[in-house]
Amino acid sequence: MLAGWLFAFVLYQKNKTFSKLLTWILGALRFLTGFIAAFLLLNPVLKWMHNSTEKPIIVVMQDNSASQQNAFRKINKTQFESTLDEQIKLLEQTYTVKKYSYGNVLSDSVALNYKDESTNIAEALEQIHSTYENENLGAIILTGDGIYNKGANPAMLGLPIKASIYAIGLGDTTLQKDAILIRTYSNKVVYLGDKFAVKLDALALGCNGTSATISVKNKNTGTVVGTQSVTFNGARSSKTAEIILEAKSKGIQQYTASISTVNGEENTINNSQDFYVEVIDSKEKILIVCNSPHPDVYAMQDALKQNKNSDVTISTIEKFNGKASDYNLIVMHNLPSTTYNCATLLSQAKAAGTGMLYIVGAQTALPLLNANQNVLNIKASVGGVTDAGGVVDKKFNFFTVNTANANLIATLPPLSSPFGNYSAGPNTQVLFNQKIGSVSTQNPLWILQQNGNQRSGVIAGEGFWRWRLYDYVQHKNHNNVDEFLQKTVQYLVVKQDKRQFRTHISKTINSINESISFDAELYNDNYELITPNDVALTIADNKGNRYPFTMNKQEKNYSINIGTLPAGDYNYEAHTSYNGKNFNETGSFKVIIIDIETINTTADFNVLYQLANNNAGKFLYHNQVSELNNLIKNNSNVKNVIKTQLDNEPLINWKWLFGLMIALLSIEWFVRKRNGGY
Repeated sequence: MLAGWLFAFVLYQKNKTFSKLLTWILGALRFLTGFIAAFLLLNPVLKWMHNSTEKPIIVVMQDNSASQQNAFRKINKTQFESTLDEQIKLLEQTYTVKKYSYGNVLSDSVALNYKDESTNIAEALEQIHSTYENENLGAIILTGDGIYNKGANPAMLGLPIKASIYAIGLGDTTLQKDAILIRTYSNKVVYLGDKFAVKLDALALGCNGTSATISVKNKNTGTVVGTQSVTFNGARSSKTAEIILEAKSKGIQQYTASISTVNGEENTINNSQDFYVEVIDSKEKILIVCNSPHPDVYAMQDALKQNKNSDVTISTIEKFNGKASDYNLIVMHNLPSTTYNCATLLSQAKAAGTGMLYIVGAQTALPLLNANQNVLNIKASVGGVTDAGGVVDKKFNFFTVNTANANLIATLPPLSSPFGNYSAGPNTQVLFNQKIGSVSTQNPLWILQQNGNQRSGVIAGEGFWRWRLYDYVQHKNHNNVDEFLQKTVQYLVVKQDKRQFRTHISKTINSINESISFDAELYNDNYELITPNDVALTIADNKGNRYPFTMNKQEKNYSINIGTLPAGDYNYEAHTSYNGKNFNETGSFKVIIIDIETINTTADFNVLYQLANNNAGKFLYHNQVSELNNLIKNNSNVKNVIKTQLDNEPLINWKWLFGLMIALLSIEWFVRKRNGGY
């Protein structure tokens, strides 16, 4: 106020141009302008209270899962839906009604088609609670058969839902005769030639004293590969069968597990289930190449073949014409020698990163051996060979050594080893040191190395066959000695993907509601990841339809998510180019329907009853839907909520005050000019 008075006083105190009255009028206009401007600079805020009334929210949740098709077999679907719609319209006159459907997920779409492949009541209720937690949620109307096959038991959720739940039961709770194959358990991936177990859980309703046969059929070959008989006792009885299968063919194998139909059974859809197993051929390819035939070679072959995932090839160096890159491990017996320097094979193995194991014998050319590996350097002395037993080095930790086997080593016959000076190379560990007579030395007898992308080993002596023979005499098997060789080979085997272009699919077996994604990698000649050009991906189904995609280019790789696909068999091909070369990768995958909605079709009203009872509501049968409106209106907890809210607004936001200031200044200026003022 003082600022406004000063604003007017300074201008008009000595004014003699205007009359006294006009001076007071002009001063008043200037005072008001100054007062408003100064007042707004204080940033005044206007606060006030106001009340608002919130109507109760009524949420309607309708089951849209496939099991509802069975529920409506004995209920007039049209009449039920019409009656429910009438009740909803009556409720809308008083309340705010929100409609949802549930099944796989909660949806605000109520275009019901009863085709959802699963039912998750608990998750749907959790989402409703989360959405309306801070609002006036009065009641939840839940329709369904009470069957849930995903998520927790909704009656045991314990959510702090303040709303009353009115559950409407749909379906038939009468226990019908039904033999059900509930689920199957099996490995998703097995190796070719392996045997694997399939566990099958069966449930029988109303089948007391009834016998049935559980069988498994390979749909790829059309043959039944296993059966087992079971007998059910009691009105509700469950059995578990275990059938052993053999992986005879590689690729994705489709099996059908089924339980035979019992007399009087109406629902046979749930008597069978498909499951899939991917059979892969992942054998370790091992080459034993020798300077000349030797009993060690055949003893090692026999020891390694005990592992069914090992594919062992033996050859003399003279007859070998293969490539080192075709093998995961090469065992060189008495090589390189003075007759065969093995230069080509050794250079190929080094370039490919193939694992190497050298068996040193009388025919080994030690200078060539030393020149081609740095695991163990042997400088021969006069004296030729010596008999060397083995002593386990306790510092060795490349793999676990069985204590009993470690004690056995000291009793085995000696190997024939070169006599000389030994020195171990970098990154090595000694499994056995040499024992000459009764004297333990620090000369390695069995030594392994990890060096870059290649693993190598040296056994500095021949005569392995004698070890196996001694083990058999003592224990009637070769298991103890074979374990050392098998673990050594397992350590040395190098499984490298040498392709420059590689693609990976997220899963080879997908359900129809799973997103499918692909990744791709391209390497240059130095095996560095690069992304110079686009990668084209083509998906083809078993009907001849082709779907082209371009993969998304990342910093060092490619990726794409193609979403979901209908059930069926698919092939894919990825293509790119680099440095004048074309690269292609192909593969296949399946998309399957997992029909869990048909497993159990007997309505479970007990779940709905508990849900309503736990939440101050009521359970209703389908023919009691017309009571809904009255039940909710008579529920004292479903009522309007009056909310008092404090609002505030800065006066500086009132634009009309600035307009008033401009108007006052304009009037003052006009009057001054009109009466000869400046």
